[in-house]
Amino acid sequence: GGPLVDGEGRVIGVNQQIKSTSGGGEGVGFAVPIDAVKRSLDMLRKDGTADYAYLGVSSVELYPQLVEKFDLDVDKGAWVQVVNAGGPAEKAGIRGGGSPVEFQAQPFRPGGDVITKVDGKAVEDSSDLADLIADYEPGQKIPLEVHRGDDVREIEVTLGERPLGDVGG
Repeated sequence: GGPLVDGEGRVIGVNQQIKSTSGGGEGVGFAVPIDAVKRSLDMLRKDGTADYAYLGVSSVELYPQLVEKFDLDVDKGAWVQVVNAGGPAEKAGIRGGGSPVEFQAQPFRPGGDVITKVDGKAVEDSSDLADLIADYEPGQKIPLEVHRGDDVREIEVTLGERPLGDVGG
């Protein structure tokens, strides 16, 4: 895709793909934010490669009905559903959820940790988790604030390098 511009002509992203029912140019467009593009360009200019930090979890955003249904102790954060085998999160002891339970026509895995801070910075939802991890480099050690049931703990994780094709945290 090409540049995504705001009303004043400033580039705010790079168009990546569009979801369309007709196959035409109408639908929901997706773009890479300009900060991520700049970060990648800086890495490419410096080293000729772009490496991204990787935590190795799949998480969901919390909302009031979900918090109530699953009796979670926090109402903001990234609720870990799956921890990728052999990844940095698994090595650090982050826990994913158990067997899926259907709620509001979606499967959720109860019992997983809720990550509420990355290196002291608040995690409001699962997209914040991915954005915050993206600020670090593979190999860096960072503390995560994790809620596990009634317990709040700090877990240090050594970030890995994101595998090709994985765009999440």
